[in-house]
Amino acid sequence: MASMLEQHILRSPLIGYSFRRIILDDSGRAIDYEFLEVNDAFERFTGLARADVMGRSARKIVPGIESASFDWLGVYGEVALYGGSKEFEQYSELLGRWFRVHAYSDRKYYFTVLFLDVTEGKKQAEELEQEAARRSLLMEQSRDGIVILDENGGVYEANKKFAEMLRYPFESIRRLTVFDWEFLYPREHLIEMLRAVDEKGDHFETKHRRRDGSILDVEISTNAAWFDCRKLIFCVCRDVTERKRAEKTLLETLANARILQRGGRVRQSRKINLSREYEPRDTDPAQRRHRISRTARRNAARRRTEGIHRVHRYLRARPARHSQQRARHIEDRSGAPRSSCGSVGHPQDY
Repeated sequence: MASMLEQHILRSPLIGYSFRRIILDDSGRAIDYEFLEVNDAFERFTGLARADVMGRSARKIVPGIESASFDWLGVYGEVALYGGSKEFEQYSELLGRWFRVHAYSDRKYYFTVLFLDVTEGKKQAEELEQEAARRSLLMEQSRDGIVILDENGGVYEANKKFAEMLRYPFESIRRLTVFDWEFLYPREHLIEMLRAVDEKGDHFETKHRRRDGSILDVEISTNAAWFDCRKLIFCVCRDVTERKRAEKTLLETLANARILQRGGRVRQSRKINLSREYEPRDTDPAQRRHRISRTARRNAARRRTEGIHRVHRYLRARPARHSQQRARHIEDRSGAPRSSCGSVGHPQDY
């Protein structure tokens, strides 16, 4: 007969209840058990109807229970034969559920089983464990430094890469605050940034101070989340010191190239000026006009000289004709008569 507590449990929708009797073989070993009483929660948790289990053995209701990975028959047989109680959490492959079980016996060969279906809670716990494992794997294998800050700037969690970036021992990194390594922003500005960051996050560049005092350039991505009403700030820190150094070198190279290019243009201009300096001086327009005028005068004088020479040659080539023309010219001026032949007459001829 069930006690008052058992009667209360029988009516409970939260706790599965069953009263059972152990079945032994000839050697006294538990080989099965029979269901004598179950409640509504038992039906809901196991999916087995009361009419299908009452007065029947477990091996008929759940075939294969004797070969299950967990020794259900052995555990229940020990409780039924020797008394006492056992409490455990176990997955039932046959029912596909997780149960938290409390089995006890106050009469030999009979035992009571109280159980809770913890499948959903178990799944959530496993998902949380897997998520924690993934996060841990992500943090440990990340090439970037990862640090989780609380709302006051203290280190809540960090990976080894972040400790290596700052050259601090990993064991001491959780004793630091953001004010210990931030180099660029003042304390008041950092406090404002911690308050302002939210789920949307932020992305910016800054400088961190290492333990030895050296400075490194970092690129930071942040976002905030709330856990148990506590704000945590997730920061991914990437060391961009080498990239900054390469950018600086590139800018210096480009600046030098521009200087050299400008110097080349100056040298070319100087060459042009020098070539102009060594050109004849009459390249000046006034000088050029003077040179042209002087050449023209020389040519004109040469032509006049050549003209005079042609006249002289002409005159030397025809002396007789010239003499006759000269005499005729003189006679005409003096009035002397001409001969019939056209020649000038001499006085003695008259």
